[in-house]
Amino acid sequence: MKITRAIYIIFPLPFFLIIGTISSHPIYAEGEGNERIATLHEKIASAPEDNILFIELGWAYRKAGCLEEAKEAFLKSIELDPNNARSFDGIGWCYLDEKDFDNAETVFKKAIELDPTNYGTLMGLWYVYQSRRSFIEGESLLQKALALEPGSDWIYFEMGSCYRAQGKFEEAEAMLLRSLEINPEKYQACLDLGDQYRILGRYDQGITMYERALEIAPNDSRAYNGIGQCYLGQNDLARAESTFKKAIERDPNNFHALMGLWHCYQHKEKYDDGEQVLKKA
Repeated sequence: MKITRAIYIIFPLPFFLIIGTISSHPIYAEGEGNERIATLHEKIASAPEDNILFIELGWAYRKAGCLEEAKEAFLKSIELDPNNARSFDGIGWCYLDEKDFDNAETVFKKAIELDPTNYGTLMGLWYVYQSRRSFIEGESLLQKALALEPGSDWIYFEMGSCYRAQGKFEEAEAMLLRSLEINPEKYQACLDLGDQYRILGRYDQGITMYERALEIAPNDSRAYNGIGQCYLGQNDLARAESTFKKAIERDPNNFHALMGLWHCYQHKEKYDDGEQVLKKA
């Protein structure tokens, strides 16, 4: 199998040398993840054949942002037990973090072959397909994941994203609302619903969703921009201008809010102000 050959090419050094490389990394010496990583190394020193400890070490390093060290730990786990799906799942997420979608796809598929019941691995493979805009294949994966974990707001949210990308707006709305029903603090679902309602010209519903997003994250520029765009769609230029300014106050680099404010100035024939906004955009 392709990935098996790659694994033993990637992992040519004796493991005691790799442990030395891992332990010399700055994140091991200080900073976030130090205590957990140090504890796992102590346990591994006492039980060097325990592949589960290497899996845990891989996740600890990934959480700390040390992807090379994480992959080394997962690869050692695979060396110790080539049939543990969790090792392949872990290295797949590392590849995904690196945007190495080809290798991510290979190891996620191997993990699914070993354990088809891990919905998290299916979600990892979904992100690979999403990156390639392969939404039909992605939809099938998400449906399998949902069958395994029917109460997951994460899966419902991603199904909403998948349906939106395919132009299936009714299905997307249902999935996003279900995600919010499970997790009312799902900020991104509020934003996505606001965007969808705005695009469909359902401006009042869009504003409601953006305002709900602001209840969760009061200073997020994107929600203010969305409200401003809805007001612009309703030709309420005064409210649109005020709201775009709030978005820009919170994020001066919000291009869409700058362009929205320009359209307000253009309609009001305030061209000098509009010129300054365009220069910033």
